[in-house]
Order: sequence, then structure tokens, then C-alpha cells
Amino acid sequence: MMINRTIYESLLANHEGCQSTDEDGSRWAMVYLPNAGVKGVSPLQFAGALSVLKQQGAYRPTGDKYFGEIKIK
Repeated sequence: MMINRTIYESLLANHEGCQSTDEDGSRWAMVYLPNAGVKGVSPLQFAGALSVLKQQGAYRPTGDKYFGEIKIK
């Protein structure tokens, strides 16, 4: 779905400087979710896209509703 790709690209473009690397070599960056919103995408669509990205292994929540981590390719 195109909206998921748009949200993913927005998350990548808005990630913070804090990064981490998992044991498998995957790199993750912290993102402040309110900064990653996309014009014309409702909060419900944004949440749905995050859910899909999480299922795909490209996003993971941090436990804070304003922050998450995005997988850097």
C-alpha cells in the first residue's frame, strides 16, 4: 500500500540522532512520531500504517506514545 511507503519515508526523514544496532546487525533510529506526520493522512491512517510497518519488521514501538524506532536500511 502506498500510504505505508509514504509513512515509512517520512519516519526515515524525521528520525532523531539516537541510533542503536541489534545483535543481528539491524540498525534502528528513534523517531518523534508527531514530526513524522504526513499532510492528508489522518491519525487513524497513520496508526494503521505503523501497525503494518511493525508487522513487516520496519518499525517498533518504544512504550512511549510519542516515540518509536524505525529500521534504517
